[in-house]
Amino acid sequence: MTTPTTFTYTPSTLPLYLTICITLLGSAAGSFLTCLTSRRQSGESILKGRSHCENCHHLLHFPDLIPVISYLTHKGRCRYCHAPIPPTCLIAELAGAILYAATFLRFGLSCNTLMWLIAGTLFLALSLIDAAERIIPDSLLLSLTFNRLLFLTLFHASLRHEIISILTGTLIIPVAMLILTLIMDKATGKETMGGGDIKLIFVFGLYMDWKKMFFMIFISCVLGLAWIAARKILHRDQETSDSTIAFGPFLCIGCLAAVWFGDPLINWYINLF
Repeated sequence: MTTPTTFTYTPSTLPLYLTICITLLGSAAGSFLTCLTSRRQSGESILKGRSHCENCHHLLHFPDLIPVISYLTHKGRCRYCHAPIPPTCLIAELAGAILYAATFLRFGLSCNTLMWLIAGTLFLALSLIDAAERIIPDSLLLSLTFNRLLFLTLFHASLRHEIISILTGTLIIPVAMLILTLIMDKATGKETMGGGDIKLIFVFGLYMDWKKMFFMIFISCVLGLAWIAARKILHRDQETSDSTIAFGPFLCIGCLAAVWFGDPLINWYINLF
């Protein structure tokens, strides 16, 4: 008679399982934020009522609510009325999974991981709202500010050095972007960057030094220009009166890129000189 095999966690397997769990949690967070954003737009309460199809209003059950898998299994359609589900749902769930996994792999089991998971969740909510409504709520900006100041006060050892880094990061790049935006607005006679985007850049200054801020702006602009070019190619046979884009999501992607792998790229660039 053989004894049943027991599973034990080892130092080499534990990070893998933690990464899987955090990835699943991220996809669930993306699904939840998509629901909140949808209810915000429709005027429904975000605290009451179960999830339902926006077309037939049928209540959704567990097989309909598994992040990513439900969307792919049902081919992007409601299981009851077969109405198409917005691809934003799948994008948000995948974005949440990638965001959580990449943050954990970057910082491991640390306070930085918790801080950036909270910040990343707020980034995702901000991006969904900005993409849908072309607005960045002040409540999310205040939440991001509070999150950074809380972790800075409670867990940072060299507080003075970090405050100096924050002041330089908060002032140099955002002020330069504000001045450039005002000049462009005056030259073109129209708004080139929304006030919410400028405020968001100032908030990012609380999280990064000026080098990462510059890297973030560069990545954000490249992605934004690529999106504009792709949209023009896809809609070249159609006339669209709306030439603006939601820049908040690109700023959030740029911020996370700077945090995840900005240091080696910045050091490589500096060493060229």
